[in-house]
Amino acid sequence: MEESEDCSYNKRIVDYMFNDFKGRRAALLKALTTDLEQFLKQCRDHGDKKTLMLYGYPDEQWELRPLPADINAPALGLHFCTDMLEEKDWLSHFAIHCDAWLDYIAFYFGGTYGFEEAERNALDHMMIDVPDIYKVVTGTDSQDEDEEEDEVEEHLCSILGECSIADPSKCSSCSSSSSTRN
Repeated sequence: MEESEDCSYNKRIVDYMFNDFKGRRAALLKALTTDLEQFLKQCRDHGDKKTLMLYGYPDEQWELRPLPADINAPALGLHFCTDMLEEKDWLSHFAIHCDAWLDYIAFYFGGTYGFEEAERNALDHMMIDVPDIYKVVTGTDSQDEDEEEDEVEEHLCSILGECSIADPSKCSSCSSSSSTRN
């Protein structure tokens, strides 16, 4: 059976935004991995450290620049907590901010293009399939993440009263509540 080409959303613009997202992500990853020494040197050499941000472009290039006034990006500046954290910990912390910035930029421009719910959901699902910068930079094991997701889902089960886990028999909240119901 052939997949229908009739989409409930504008596939072309969603693909465009996803490619923009991937290019910006690649730029940030490049700065935090292969160009790390150059990135850190520029961070140390820059004068106004509190308002400096790492900016990723869709063409996979990056630069350090002041926080833009026209975009309220979720950023604290590159040197937030640098005095208190070791470089590895700071890099992990900063990678989380890069992930937040990428999400913000993708949906900011999605709003600019007038994305409806279907476009936002499609873009979100495409972005979820790409590993977070944090996971790449830190080498976080995906098995640990799956266990954390199960714990969150189990907590939601206990709050909502219904199971969201694929196999409810593995959910401690549901299995304990089902035994009390019988």
